[in-house]
Amino acid sequence: MRMRRFSILGRLIVSLLIIIIPLYALNFVLNETSANTNKKEMTQNLQESSRMFHKLLETELQQISMLLNKNTIKIALLMTGSEASGSAEELQLKMNIQNIVIEMQNASHYIRKAQAILPTMGSKVTYNEFSRISEEDLPTFGLAPTRGFVNWRNGLYMTVPYLNNGIDERRGVVVLAAQLDEPSIREVLNNVVGYEEGGAIWFDPEMGWSVTSSGTHAIGAKLVDLLKQNVQNGGPLDNNPYITLDKRDYFVSYSYSSVLGTSMLTYAPTDIIFNSLKRYRLNFQIMSVLALGIIVFISIWIYRTVHNPLQILTKAFREVEKGRMDVSIRAINDDEFGYIYTRFTIMLGRLKETIHNVYELEIRNQRSELKRLQAQINPHFLYNSFFVLSRLVRRGDNDKATQFAQFLGQYFQFITRDHEDLIELERELEHARTYADIQAICHPRLQIAFAPLPRAYWKVLVPRLILQPLIENAYKHGFNEKYSNGEIAVRIETGRGEIRLVVEDTGQGIGAEELEQLKARLDADDGDSSGLVNVHRRVRLYRGGDSGISISASTMGGVKIELKLRMEE
Repeated sequence: MRMRRFSILGRLIVSLLIIIIPLYALNFVLNETSANTNKKEMTQNLQESSRMFHKLLETELQQISMLLNKNTIKIALLMTGSEASGSAEELQLKMNIQNIVIEMQNASHYIRKAQAILPTMGSKVTYNEFSRISEEDLPTFGLAPTRGFVNWRNGLYMTVPYLNNGIDERRGVVVLAAQLDEPSIREVLNNVVGYEEGGAIWFDPEMGWSVTSSGTHAIGAKLVDLLKQNVQNGGPLDNNPYITLDKRDYFVSYSYSSVLGTSMLTYAPTDIIFNSLKRYRLNFQIMSVLALGIIVFISIWIYRTVHNPLQILTKAFREVEKGRMDVSIRAINDDEFGYIYTRFTIMLGRLKETIHNVYELEIRNQRSELKRLQAQINPHFLYNSFFVLSRLVRRGDNDKATQFAQFLGQYFQFITRDHEDLIELERELEHARTYADIQAICHPRLQIAFAPLPRAYWKVLVPRLILQPLIENAYKHGFNEKYSNGEIAVRIETGRGEIRLVVEDTGQGIGAEELEQLKARLDADDGDSSGLVNVHRRVRLYRGGDSGISISASTMGGVKIELKLRMEE
C-alpha cells in the first residue's frame, strides 16, 4: 500500500508555518526597518545636539569678544584722553577702568574674572584691586593670538589687546582679559550628551587646551588625540562616525567653529545609545522563542487531540483490512472521537455478524451446488460408459470389462458421497486418475500424464471435486470429440505459499475473444454453476479472493487451466 507523503499532523503544522512565517518575516523586516530608522535618528540627534551646543558657546563667546573689544576701546580712550600727572589723577583713572572691568565681569555668567593690564602704567586692574604687572602678564596676554584664547595657570582666558602700532615690541596701551568660567561651560557640555559614560569635549587642537564635561573618562582624551592626528585631513569622522577603542564601540560626533577656531567632540558608547534597541530586539527574540514554543505546544496539542486519535482509528482500519474483525477501540473522552470510536466498534461488530451470516449462507449455497454437481451425472458420459462396457463384453475382453466396471464404481462412489466438504489432496488426485483411467479405456488414442505429487502435500485439505472437472473440460472442449494423438498433462506446482493445479492439452486451443468471454464468466455473479465456474467460486470461498482459476494459451498448443489455492498459515 502506498504511504501518504505527509500525515494530517504534518499538513496542519506546515499550514500553520505557512501562515506564521510570512507574518513573522514581515514583522521582522518592519522591526529592523524601524530599528534602523530609530538608530539613524538617535545618531542624527546626537550630532545635531553637538552642533547646537557648540553654536551656543560660539554665540556667547562672540558676545564676550564684542564686549572685550568695546571695553578695550573705552579704556584706551580714557587713557589717551587722560593727563594724569599725579597720583590722584592716576588713581581716578584706575578706578574708572575698574568700573569698566566690573561691568565687563558682570556682563556674562561665562566670565569668571576680568582684568585690565596697563603696560604704560605698569599696573593691573581687577574688580577688587590694583596691582603691579608681573613678568608673565605681558608675554602671556600682550602677545596673545588674534583668536584671543589663552590657557594660563589652569585658566582659560579671552584677550583683546589694543596695540600701539608705533611700538616695535607690539606692546599695547591696554590689554583686557576675561577668564572664562569653566564650571558654566562644563554645565553646557554636560547637557550635550544625555547618555551614561558619554561626554563632550570643547578644545583647541592647535593651542592644546580643552574643557571636558563632568565625569569624562580617559576615553575622551584618547579620542581627542586620535582626532588631533587626523584633523588636518578633515577628521576621521567624515565617513564613519563609529570608532572602536579598548574593545568597545563609540559613536563620535565632531564639529568645528570657524569663528572661534575651536572644536567640539561628543561621544557615547554604542551599547548604551542603542540599549533600548537592543532591549527591543531582545524582546522580539523572546517573542520569537515564545511563538516557537506556542507552535510546538499547538503541535503537541493537535497531536494529542487530533492526530493521535486519528492514528488509532487508522491502525484499527488497517487491522480490519487485514481481515481481523475482533478489533475494538475504547473511547477515553466523551467527544467526537469518543463517538466515532464507539460507533466504529458497534459497526465492526455488526459487520462481523453480517459477514458471518453471509459466509454461512455462501457455504450453504456452495454445499448445495456441490451436492447438485455430485448428483448431476452427465448422461453423455454415462451412456458412453455403458456402450464401452457393452462393447468390451461382446468382444470377450472380460478382464478389461471388469477393470472398467471397477473404475466406474470407484468414480460414482466418490461423487455421490456428500458428508465431506474438504478432502486430502492425495484423494482428490486419486479420483482424477480414476476418471482419467475411464477416459483412457474410452479413448485409447488420447494420452494423459500425471506428474508425481510431493509427499509433503498428500495431506493438504482441499475442496472436493476441483481437479476432475478441469480434466473433464480438457476432454470435452480441448479436442472437440477428436481424440486421436492428443495429450493432456496434469501437474501440481508449489511455492510462495500456494498450490497450483495445472492442466494443459494439445487440443485446438482457444481464440482471444472466446478466452475473454470465459474469463468474464468466471468473474460474473449471474448464477452460472457450470463445472469451471463452480470450482472457481468454491475455491475462492474456501481459500480467499486471491485463489481461483486462470485460463491462458498453453505452450503445448492448446489451453492451459491453472487452479491456484492459497495455503493456510
